[in-house]
This record gives sequence, structure tokens and C-alpha cells, in this order.
Amino acid sequence: MLKEAENEVAEKEAEAFRGVRPKHYALIEWNIYQCPECSNNTMIPSDDSSTGYKCTFCSNEESDEIEFPCDCCGTLATLEEMETWPMDDGSIEHRCYFCSGQYYADKDD
Repeated sequence: MLKEAENEVAEKEAEAFRGVRPKHYALIEWNIYQCPECSNNTMIPSDDSSTGYKCTFCSNEESDEIEFPCDCCGTLATLEEMETWPMDDGSIEHRCYFCSGQYYADKDD
């Protein structure tokens, strides 16, 4: 069963990079994370998941390692590293260390 999950990861990775020149591989958003539930490197991007990632072995969708883009600059960071800012319209923004202003607050000038 684990072998099937690993094969699915390999197939999805090949599909994600199919037709892309090697010099453009960095532009493809493809990360494989270790699943916290089963401890296998089988957590891959999935459109069906609410978090955007799903384990091909145990179907877990949650992990603290999943990186999300900053709503201001687009830098990838985990939600733990992001600051949450409530907006006037009731929505929230996730901001990175620099965009939240924490960098300037920590800087000792």
C-alpha cells in the first residue's frame, strides 16, 4: 500500500513537470511534505483538499509544514511564521515577517 502511495507521488510529480524546461522547474509550485500522521513523504499538492495538500497514503490534509504565500509580497512561509491581520471588510490577511512590520520592530537601530 505504501508503494502505491509512493508511485502516485512519482506520477503526480512527473505530471506537474511534464513539458516544462528544466530551467523553469523553479517556477512550478510543487512541494512534497512529510505527513505528520503516517510519517511518510507522501503529502503532495491536491486540488480536492481544503489546505491544498493531501497525503496519498493516509489521506491526511493537515500539516504545520505547509507553506502559504504572504498576502502582500507572495513569499512562502508556514502559517506559524505568519502574522494574521484583520481587515476592515471582515476578511483576514496573512503577512510574513517583513510585511507585518515585525522585522522593523525587531531591528535595533
